[in-house]
Amino acid sequence: MRACHARRGTARRRIALVLVALFGALPSPSSAPDDALTRLRDGLFAQPFYLVGRLVVQRGETERVLTLRIHYRGPGHVLAKIEGGRAHEANVVLLRDEHMHVYLPAVDLVLELPAAGSSRLFGSDFALDDLLLLGGSRTLPVVVEETMELVGDAHCRRVLLMPADETTPPDGATPADEATPTDEVRLWTRVVDDRLVRLEHMDAHGRRARVLTFGEDAVGPLPRSWTARSFGSRESTSRLHVVLLERDPRLDAELFTIESIRSWR
Repeated sequence: MRACHARRGTARRRIALVLVALFGALPSPSSAPDDALTRLRDGLFAQPFYLVGRLVVQRGETERVLTLRIHYRGPGHVLAKIEGGRAHEANVVLLRDEHMHVYLPAVDLVLELPAAGSSRLFGSDFALDDLLLLGGSRTLPVVVEETMELVGDAHCRRVLLMPADETTPPDGATPADEATPTDEVRLWTRVVDDRLVRLEHMDAHGRRARVLTFGEDAVGPLPRSWTARSFGSRESTSRLHVVLLERDPRLDAELFTIESIRSWR
């Protein structure tokens, strides 16, 4: 019996040592967690850029392959254009100073819509709040909580984000009856280089509404491969593969106007 207790005690000590070795190796959270998000946005969107990507939208067994072009001049100035879509669909989205303008070429109509974070882009699983969070908005969300986690073999910083204009309850949680898919966002970045790893948007019941994951390969500061998955009654997936990234191109302010997007037929 004593030998049995001794073996159990040895096993427990071994487990404890493994846990200490595993979690003790994780870096401590930053004393200024907002810096993590600022560094991420500065790394991704420090300069204007022009991006071309291959967008694949999958619905069940059906796939649509589109070409996505994004012109980014700075926070509050983003222009996205899709090629290969259906004739009746919008083909240009202009985000300017927190307002969204959508162009419908079939009827030559420009609609101004609220910059609702859950608005999907070109029928894909990527949404406007992805652009807003990562650099399209002038306003940074509030970092409510920061912890360290292992994602695979990578030491990652996990931050819980809330909109800057929301009142956060004392315990850091959002009441379920007030939450929206953009009220709570969970973001993982690698500690070693602030590289994007995972992004989760939560619904009103604390369940995952959409999840973005990012490949290891990068083109400049941007991940080359992006995957967005939507959950709910109809699950779907979209994949974006960056094929071209031009850093610091000349982008005139006139490009980000209503008059300009009407010419993008």
